Amino acid sequence: MGDRLISVRERLEKLKNQESKPKVIWGTRPKEEEPKRTIISPETMMVNKIEKSINKLEQIERKMANSENYLGMYYEFQKSKKEFLKLIEETKVRNFVFEDFFERRVRDVKRKYNLD
Repeated sequence: MGDRLISVRERLEKLKNQESKPKVIWGTRPKEEEPKRTIISPETMMVNKIEKSINKLEQIERKMANSENYLGMYYEFQKSKKEFLKLIEETKVRNFVFEDFFERRVRDVKRKYNLD
């Protein structure tokens, strides 16, 4: 009878240990702390828009070099240039201040595509 009590006690301890461990269900991940949210400033949003515009200009330029549909791509290129200039003008109106490296990048793009 003493052996049986030990085995029951061991079983109870095992059950207690199992309760303290988190159960993992396939397909779900245990909840982690929510990532900290950063506040996005208007300047950061504008930088992202301008970066996308610059990338679009460069992408279209590459396509124009390798495409048979040059005239269609040229139209898209001119349209993207106008969008880029509109964004730059908006930054001047709103008096945004950007990092020096970003200002240089914008200046270089304007020189590259004769947008001064």
